[in-house]
Amino acid sequence: MRLNKWKYLFKSYFTYTRREQNAIVVLLVLIGVLQLSLIILHWIPQRAEAITIPASQKLLAPEQSKVVKPEIASSLNSAAYHSKEETKKIEFFKFNPNHLPLNDWQRLGLSEKQAAVIHRWEAGGGSFRCKKDVKKMIVISEHLFTQLYPYIDLPENISSNTEAPQSEARHFEKDKYPTKQRKQVNINTATEAEFDSLPLIGEGRAKAMVKYREKLGGYLTVDQLKEIKCLPDSVLNILFKYVITDGKVLKKININAQSIDSLMHPYMPKPFARLIVNYTQQHGKLQSVNDLSRLPLYDEEILRKLAPYLTVNP
Repeated sequence: MRLNKWKYLFKSYFTYTRREQNAIVVLLVLIGVLQLSLIILHWIPQRAEAITIPASQKLLAPEQSKVVKPEIASSLNSAAYHSKEETKKIEFFKFNPNHLPLNDWQRLGLSEKQAAVIHRWEAGGGSFRCKKDVKKMIVISEHLFTQLYPYIDLPENISSNTEAPQSEARHFEKDKYPTKQRKQVNINTATEAEFDSLPLIGEGRAKAMVKYREKLGGYLTVDQLKEIKCLPDSVLNILFKYVITDGKVLKKININAQSIDSLMHPYMPKPFARLIVNYTQQHGKLQSVNDLSRLPLYDEEILRKLAPYLTVNP
């Protein structure tokens, strides 16, 4: 009886119609084909992909090319950046990098674009004071700098005292400049050309001096030239002999203005300008510049410097 029961269960689960049997056969065939395909693909050799090796890494030894250390990676990147520069034929000659013509930079191994980068930097007020300053230019690689170093006509280092670099100081001690260029210049009225005629002041520094005068609203003292980034102490110590100022304020700021932008000044912190605008909008116009002392962010030193440039009248 028990045996018949098991036979019945077996037949109920494993008895198929003709259509179901055909489907099972087809499924088994597909499984077999897929399995066979995997076996065949496993034994077929794969083609190795071509790997392009950067030119900078081809210089490494085989055992070094497998793993590139982080400290080597930066030098490889620098070599790739300057690869065109270093493959050029370099013509060595003694040179002063300040205001060096484009064609001379190209003779020294730089491309026209790289030389133009240096000229733009100089136009913005930059200058080379010692040999190490040349190394700071991103367009000049360390390898090229090493080659050019003996030919750079500049001091080895900047002197620790406040005197001008010897090469520049000697230049002016010998009275090589005409008398008209030695005449004192009023920095409150001078043009770019007049600034350019002063000792150690080129086109870039002249533009910076005029631009800062416009931002200030006029030079009250010659000491305000110290606030210009491209004028180091070594230049100022010589320059102060040839400049004066009439101390006039050329442009004043109305502290009752209704916008922050109209209050901006080299001595005016932006939070203080915002506070002034908010205060005047809430409490009305200020009656005098001294009224600023009532504001929470009042700073005596800031007001002392700002006061000559401020007014309560339009």
